[in-house]
Amino acid sequence: MNCHPENDGQGLTYPATAERPEHVEFAAGAVRYEDPFVWLEEGSDPDVLAWQSAQDELAHAYLTRLPQYQGFVDKLEKMGSSEDSLLPMFAGGYYVHRFVPEGQDLAVVELSETPTGPRRRVVDLNAMRTDEPLQIAAYALSLSGKLAVFAYTAGGHEKPIVQLMDVETGRVLSQGLPSQRLSTFTWLPDDSGFFYMSMDSADIAAGKTLYRVLLDRPTEATLEAVEPSHFYVRPVVADDQRHILLFANHLAPRPEYILDTQGDGSWQPFLKNTSGIFRGDIVGERFFAITDDAAARGRMVAIPLGTPERRDTWQEIIAPSD
Repeated sequence: MNCHPENDGQGLTYPATAERPEHVEFAAGAVRYEDPFVWLEEGSDPDVLAWQSAQDELAHAYLTRLPQYQGFVDKLEKMGSSEDSLLPMFAGGYYVHRFVPEGQDLAVVELSETPTGPRRRVVDLNAMRTDEPLQIAAYALSLSGKLAVFAYTAGGHEKPIVQLMDVETGRVLSQGLPSQRLSTFTWLPDDSGFFYMSMDSADIAAGKTLYRVLLDRPTEATLEAVEPSHFYVRPVVADDQRHILLFANHLAPRPEYILDTQGDGSWQPFLKNTSGIFRGDIVGERFFAITDDAAARGRMVAIPLGTPERRDTWQEIIAPSD
């Protein structure tokens, strides 16, 4: 059992964290591993509460000494005082705010053009109230900001109700998708459709979880022709809004496939046979990434889109540190 405090080299000594290995299994047995820190998920455990308090005290003491602290707090307060809120996400030209308004018990979604500017409410679960509790599962804006995928659950059921909505009018354009459990909606750059990840047990076991929906058939989904190394996949539209990178494994992500939306529409292997973590974006004809490949502390590399399998074409932008 490791209980030694850790020092980050900047004078901060973190509270000791005991290792208590437990076998973890989920996703119909597709994922199995030993987790030494799963005990920290037991929120009512006195040991967990003590560990959380020690972490909070350390963070509070450090953050309140920063000169930017009060300005940051002021900005957060302008975003809303509800404790049931998420920091706004930027998508489709809008800042997307999800929170529970004061005096109400169900969440809403509001859009604004600036982080603290005037907002327009586009989803209100309180107005949709039924005799079952409702919860937002997803709200994904298209890149134009004109369309959105809105998913919510009722009565604690795992299968969400998925709606395609017109953002300006709030009109529901279609409802329903074939998968029972869905996650990570990602729009195509031209608003012609979107991807989603299926969390159905059969799909996870088969390693086939990426589906595409086209707006001319909005209640149908087509399985994508990819074979990722991990069931958890997330398509990400590159900054050039031309390419889509398919990242596999949320714990150690790397883009295993790439799709050129100006090409034939098919996925091509990218870093499919490469190990390690690669996080980054496309600039010009290269993928710039921070990676732990051959660098335990990380380095930055530029990988040509046309020759990702040839390491001799990679360029090291920032070398690993000692």
